[in-house]
Amino acid sequence: MLSSRAPPPTCLLRVVGGLSAEDTGYVLDMSPGAVRVAQHRALVRLRALAADELAADELAARETGRP
Repeated sequence: MLSSRAPPPTCLLRVVGGLSAEDTGYVLDMSPGAVRVAQHRALVRLRALAADELAADELAARETGRP
């Protein structure tokens, strides 16, 4: 099982590999629509993780007096 922080295969194939939704669907045995939905959901989770990390860094910086 992939860790919760590992990008799902849909994102790896679409974003890093540059495959179309159709080609990604073929590789993963998914419909192109399901690939697009999975990619959208993964990017929403990634944005939330990035926001959480940024907020934690900002909080730590304020607590330690770092800029």
